[in-house]
Amino acid sequence: MWSSQDRLWTRVDLDRQRAEFFDTRVTGHPEIWQTIRAALEVLWSGGDVHDSDDGLGTAQQILDAAGITLPTGDLAGGVYDSLGAFYPVPEHIVADPTNLAVVPPRAPDEEDKSGAAEGEEIDEDELLRRREEKGKAVVNPDDLVTIRAKLSDREASPLKVIISKEDSVRLVARKILEESDVSP
Repeated sequence: MWSSQDRLWTRVDLDRQRAEFFDTRVTGHPEIWQTIRAALEVLWSGGDVHDSDDGLGTAQQILDAAGITLPTGDLAGGVYDSLGAFYPVPEHIVADPTNLAVVPPRAPDEEDKSGAAEGEEIDEDELLRRREEKGKAVVNPDDLVTIRAKLSDREASPLKVIISKEDSVRLVARKILEESDVSP
C-alpha cells in the first residue's frame, strides 16, 4: 500500500501509464516483461472466485514458472530473471495508490465532444485522426512526410502514405492499414 504525494492519480491515468510502461520496455527479455505483466494483471483483477488470497498465489505461481525472483518480496522493488537480469517495476505500475482520485460519472445529458459512445474511451491518436478526417486538424506542410510501405501481400510497387512527423507509430500503422485495403 502506498499513497501518492506528488500526483493525483485517476483510474484512467493509471491504466494509461501501465499500458505505456509495458509497451515501452526495451531492456531485458520480452517474455519476462510479459510474464510480469500477466502476474500483475492477476493481482489488478483480484484473482478469481476460487482464490482466497486475491490472486496472490496465482501471481506467485506465474512468476515461479518463469524463474522470476523477488528479492525484496515486493514487485515494486524490482525482480530478477533466472539469468540474474534486473527488471525494475515502479510502484504505480504494481499497485493503486490509497488516495486514488474518483472521477464522478458524467451526467447523461452532457454531450460527448469526442463522438465516443458512452463508456468508450478514445485515445489521442483517434481524436487526431477524427479531426484530420473533418479537416479541422492543424497540419504544417513542412511536417508531412511520404513513406513507402511494402506489404507482403502486394507484388506491385510499395504503398505510399503521407504522415506527419508528429504521428505516433499506432497512427502510422492505422493509416497504412486504411490505405492498403487489407482486412485487420
